[in-house]
Amino acid sequence: MALHARYDPLPDARGPTRGVASPHGRSRTDRVHGAPPLAAREALMKARDEAREFFETKVRPRLGAIPGAAGGARDAPGTSTVATKTSEMSDDDGDRSGRKRRPLRRVVVVGDSLVTGVGCRMDRCDGPTLPRRLGEALADAIGADVEWVAVGAKGADLAAIRRDVIPSLGSRRRRRGDDDERRSSSSSSSSRIDAVVLMCGVNDFKHALTGRQSPAAFHADLIRCVDDIKRALGDDVWVILPGMPMQLATIFPPPLRYLAVHASDAWDAQKRKLCDAAARVRFVPSPSSEAMQSAAGAGVAMVAVDGIHPNDAGYGAWAHHIAKSVAPVLLGDGAALCEEGGEEGGGKEEEDGKEEEDGKEEGASAIGDSGTHGA
Repeated sequence: MALHARYDPLPDARGPTRGVASPHGRSRTDRVHGAPPLAAREALMKARDEAREFFETKVRPRLGAIPGAAGGARDAPGTSTVATKTSEMSDDDGDRSGRKRRPLRRVVVVGDSLVTGVGCRMDRCDGPTLPRRLGEALADAIGADVEWVAVGAKGADLAAIRRDVIPSLGSRRRRRGDDDERRSSSSSSSSRIDAVVLMCGVNDFKHALTGRQSPAAFHADLIRCVDDIKRALGDDVWVILPGMPMQLATIFPPPLRYLAVHASDAWDAQKRKLCDAAARVRFVPSPSSEAMQSAAGAGVAMVAVDGIHPNDAGYGAWAHHIAKSVAPVLLGDGAALCEEGGEEGGGKEEEDGKEEEDGKEEGASAIGDSGTHGA
């Protein structure tokens, strides 16, 4: 309760939630170059949101009732005009123009407020930093265009992600598949999503402070969430589970900070356990503070003013770390993808056995019990 009293919620990032990143270049999104002043941009975004809502509630239902209406399967106004066009150029137009076709990979980042961009600068309508910078880092790493999409909900735990976020993945894939089928006979390959990066755990961990969840319960929810993703997108999609760098948070005073880091490690251990047991699931160990600072730059602050979310520099450093583990997936290098030990960039050391993992679970359960008494 004390933490809730101290916490001042920050808004989601504003701007595009999808784009195409090219090697050694910035993301191409639906943001107009030469952006107008902030007040004008906010007015444009409000108008875009109203147009999208009108399309979804008034226009799309009527188009669906018209036989052969092509417009019913397309995205609502303002969702990804330029991003979709650049994707189509990468997939199909290269062959028709005689130029060499550049390969395209698609990565969807789903989850909580880390995906919606809480903590990002509000004076720049660039959208959520983590998905965008991840797409850019991956494009540089694999030498190919990477389409990135951000689908998240602020404050979402795994139950809310399953309820509010994942169902949209299937509808997005169906709309993209319909568009690709109209353009090319190879729609199944061009509409494929290569990887889903699932950002989760922090909001589930908060339940432990009130005794409402244990690591074992989180593991069961995680299995169901990964199963839902694969049902929506296919069994061949890779699911990436990054660990949380809880040690960077400044909102927790000692000794609660040490308990929070310990419990967060227990939650990450459940992600590692799932990677060991499930096919095409990749665990990314949490980066060390030193690795994050090295990527962000010496002396650069990495935490937003709320003390819990990264700022733009923190998101950028984290995206760089995650990209090192996702790049082999996009390149089709399936060898040793679940070997977490010795990660470049300073990930946590792999636990040596079941005993230590069980000890973490017991410690997290003790935190839950103490949270119940404290409430």
